Amino acid sequence: MPLLHAGDVVALVAPAAHQAGSGLDLIAQACQQLTDWGLVVQVLCEPERRHFYLAGDDAHRAQQLQTALTDPDIRGVFVTRGGYGSTRVLPLLAGRPVADRVICGYSDISSLLFNLPQIYPGVSAVHGPGLAGAHFLADTDTAATNRHRLQALLFSDCAAYGQAVDVIRPGQAQGPLVGGNLSVLVSLLGTPFAPDFTGQVLFLEDVGEKPYVIDRMLTQLRLAGKLNGLRGLVFGDMEACHDGHHDVREVIADALGPTPYPVVYGFRAGHGALNTAFRFGQVAMIASADATLTLADE
Repeated sequence: MPLLHAGDVVALVAPAAHQAGSGLDLIAQACQQLTDWGLVVQVLCEPERRHFYLAGDDAHRAQQLQTALTDPDIRGVFVTRGGYGSTRVLPLLAGRPVADRVICGYSDISSLLFNLPQIYPGVSAVHGPGLAGAHFLADTDTAATNRHRLQALLFSDCAAYGQAVDVIRPGQAQGPLVGGNLSVLVSLLGTPFAPDFTGQVLFLEDVGEKPYVIDRMLTQLRLAGKLNGLRGLVFGDMEACHDGHHDVREVIADALGPTPYPVVYGFRAGHGALNTAFRFGQVAMIASADATLTLADE
């Protein structure tokens, strides 16, 4: 993944949901944070634009991305927030090889992370916080950790980073880490934009979905063959996905059935307060004997 340096030009885009009211202050704070990192910010999003619940119509949002991804001076692309809408712009993007750059986001932005490196060879994907949000900007220890982790990932070769996890299926595995939001991934099934995860460690997270919905989505992925050929499966924060009656970990185990690869739960990334940034393709090492997930550069 190309590293950022002080003086690099980066773009702030809004390919998904509209952000108004106090969200405008968050966008300004996000710009200031990037400036504090020594970056030169081009604000391509137009906060006053709105199309229903989206940050402008599809053509406008696609043009933002097209500019951010093809301008030879831009080295990084950051999104304001997720919500909904990124998948709608995928068919409108005119892909071509581009100079190395990185795009960062999560949640609804997962559809872009899964697809932009193929549509625009030269783009690298980072699963990390949306910049115009409290989990990135707040004056809290967890937000400060999110900022530090993302900055370290973008500006330097990171040392190995490990977290304790719960083991659902035991085993040991190593492979390139990819992934994102479970609901978004399922919404891509049956489209030209459904990714293939063969030979990779897949990360999944979600928010506000009841256990039976998690079951239904995992069952759909399994029946579609998208969970075949994995090296491992990692669940992140399943924020507010508990109904007080069923343990989500047990539901996941039951929905998956037997797997030939390890499955772990509780990696601190997703919609929880701590959203650990990682780059697509970063080596993930699962060691169920130690109940750890370790991320490292090759």
